[in-house]
Amino acid sequence: NNNGESSSSSSLPQSKIRQLKLQRIGQLQHVFHTMAYANYLHGAVNYAMDQPPMWKRCLDSALLLNNNGYNNDRDDDDSSYSNGNGSELNYKAYFNSRTIQPLNNMIRIAQAKGNEKRAKELSLLLAVGYLGGVRERLMDMKTTNQDGGTASSTDGEGDEKKKKKKMSALSVTELVQKFYIDRTPLPIELEIMTVPSLLEYAKKALSACDAPTIEDDVSSSPKESLILYYYIQEQMDHLAEESMIWSDVHRQYRAMLNRKPESGVAS
Repeated sequence: NNNGESSSSSSLPQSKIRQLKLQRIGQLQHVFHTMAYANYLHGAVNYAMDQPPMWKRCLDSALLLNNNGYNNDRDDDDSSYSNGNGSELNYKAYFNSRTIQPLNNMIRIAQAKGNEKRAKELSLLLAVGYLGGVRERLMDMKTTNQDGGTASSTDGEGDEKKKKKKMSALSVTELVQKFYIDRTPLPIELEIMTVPSLLEYAKKALSACDAPTIEDDVSSSPKESLILYYYIQEQMDHLAEESMIWSDVHRQYRAMLNRKPESGVAS
């Protein structure tokens, strides 16, 4: 078998082998970042609720999970926000619902210390996190099982089978989910958030920010904040419209299934 594997791998072009190695490294990085996020979240929730460093590490891990290779070779501690000059904000990494909980707590701590400027800066990024949650839910809507609800009827059986599986039979993903992610329950408001509620929270977070103006400063940081502020406003309208479209698609699909005659019923 090993000889067969080596011969088959040697027959592959070097570019394909390199691509497969990079893909494997990316998968391992995702697992490690997921474990780091879950560990920091567990520590912050249970032992360091009012300590910004723990929430900051939790946020950094969440950003790495959604980084998509952006500036992976940078090792500065604050690269997720900006560089030394306060520019190059990697806002794309914040389109990620995992950023919501750490950002909310960092805002809470900043407000408790009277640092309103920092709280407003983080509120702008929090609005992006809520929009990331909207995107994730829309992606779920687009990839919903097309079996018309048959999957949901067997969910209970699937859960029982998972409980009965031995630890040695669990995959890496299942182990990470069970022993790292699931051990720290999300706040109930995050668990039950729908697209409309996420959009409402995004509006609330955005309203907590002062609308930046280009006259305030000519440096790059206010320009990026200005662009991001109005980009968020446009994205909220766009995602709300997309959500309505997909909700209507699902409604019509369910109506079609209800009209479909059941199999095996005599006509």
